[in-house]
Amino acid sequence: MMKPLYLIAITILLLFTYCDKTDNEDNFFVEKYQKIYGEWQPVTIYGGNSNTGYQTPDFQSLCIEKTDRFKILSDQTICSGVIDIIKQTEDTLIVKLIPETGAHILIFCQQLVSFSGDTLILDEKMYCSDSYLYKFLKK
Repeated sequence: MMKPLYLIAITILLLFTYCDKTDNEDNFFVEKYQKIYGEWQPVTIYGGNSNTGYQTPDFQSLCIEKTDRFKILSDQTICSGVIDIIKQTEDTLIVKLIPETGAHILIFCQQLVSFSGDTLILDEKMYCSDSYLYKFLKK
């Protein structure tokens, strides 16, 4: 008698803990921000402690993967890590790129994500004393 009750209990537990795969499982970001995926070429970097103006990017591309991962590339991977979503709504995306390996090329403060046409903008003005603004073009 105990064996059938035990099997029923396990079945019920499995039903409540089962995760159904959805179409959005491979998309880390909401629909408005899904165009962030792919490879981006740095165009300008502006700001810094002394707000000195434009800087020449010292890397060739930023790759945002369809997971919570990013890579910064030159001839090889310079830096890679995870993307921490600080806030995500239909109108706002704030992220923090957290390096796990390699040299730290970007200032890793919280960044407001926005787009202007094919340009990706990562803006730290509200979240970091250095206040860098990064602009990238889709490759």
